[in-house]
Amino acid sequence: MAKMRKVTVLRGVGSLLDAQNLKVEATEGAVGQAKTGATQTVAFKRLVIAAGSQAVRLPFLPDDPRIVDSTGALEMNVEAEKMLIVGGGIIGLEMGTVYSTLGSRLDVVEMLPTLMTGADRDLVKVWQKFNAHRFDNIMLNTKT
Repeated sequence: MAKMRKVTVLRGVGSLLDAQNLKVEATEGAVGQAKTGATQTVAFKRLVIAAGSQAVRLPFLPDDPRIVDSTGALEMNVEAEKMLIVGGGIIGLEMGTVYSTLGSRLDVVEMLPTLMTGADRDLVKVWQKFNAHRFDNIMLNTKT
């Protein structure tokens, strides 16, 4: 998709030199952490920084193959009859809608008072209206 829009994608650690130039130290690896030693300076008109994310490991959860993060959820070979989604953020709810479509029953636990914190509240209300049937329980202000 980026190529179709003539977007150059670089993986690395970047430093803005000024309003139109970026220095990038290239990285490699699945998470992109190991620096390769290659450095380049890139001039740009428009810059998009896509930082990505990593799942947080919750220390109170045991090491159990039934407990997966968003990457593990994408790699599951088995359809789960019932799932608990810990966290009502965009990625967890997206995974929930996928597994709901595949037939899983879902509960969501979110420690904050709303789903998708940081998203536009009006859009969240619309999302909740259209997706309420996918979830057995949505528990807000709740800690596991």
